[in-house]
Amino acid sequence: MFKVGDKVKIVPTKRVDWNLKGRMEASVGMLGVVVGGSWTGGFDVEFCTYECDTDGHSTYWTYDPADMKKVSSFKGNK
Repeated sequence: MFKVGDKVKIVPTKRVDWNLKGRMEASVGMLGVVVGGSWTGGFDVEFCTYECDTDGHSTYWTYDPADMKKVSSFKGNK
């Protein structure tokens, strides 16, 4: 289904087990990269955000596959 390195978009879903403070809600519509899998069956998705530039660590959340849509990459004209 998804693998490390896939580009994905976070889609609006029922959002089961999302962060209670609403921080994951801000990721709906954002593009990210799958950086790993989770023991829960979800996938860790990393985002390039302002926070990762200012505090020195990456910003990622673990999403259920239903929360994600694979994004095609443009490979250029041949």
